[in-house]
Amino acid sequence: MEDFEQIQETAPKQPVKRSGLLTILCILSMINAVLSILAGLLMFVAVPVLTEMDENGQLEEIIEQTYESMEGSAMYDQMMESFDQTMDMITGMNANYYLFMALLYGASLAGVILMWKLRRNGLSIYGVAQGLLLINSAFFVYANSMGNPVSDITFAILFVALYSLEFKKLEKLEKQQ
Repeated sequence: MEDFEQIQETAPKQPVKRSGLLTILCILSMINAVLSILAGLLMFVAVPVLTEMDENGQLEEIIEQTYESMEGSAMYDQMMESFDQTMDMITGMNANYYLFMALLYGASLAGVILMWKLRRNGLSIYGVAQGLLLINSAFFVYANSMGNPVSDITFAILFVALYSLEFKKLEKLEKQQ
């Protein structure tokens, strides 16, 4: 009987495998992080240029030339109004918001990569990055009455909660072995 227990203790444990849900969560988070990093860096560079072009009237001139065949129509007026609102929102945003966003999504990506490798510390990095992204948006976006934080908060909580549940399942599996 003792020999069986010794064999059982010395038998190599099978590595715990990533679940399907954890795989899907990681893939979605990686796609989101990479696209957000690219968008953040692009906007960090573009906002000062767009602001200057908007102040000089160059952007409106380009839009008017592009849609001159529609001039005078109700659709043209709506498009120009929408364009003005969008440009006010973009040029009213501090370019540093986009840089901070890109950096925080970089941290989020690092956390996701660690979770992909089944390292629990990735969850902590991811969670902190998501929290800081919400704070960043609170200062730069929501403080200026642009956007609604409900969806950002909802998705951040949902993903952190799902990741936490998946890692709890993995811990149970490891203890069973």
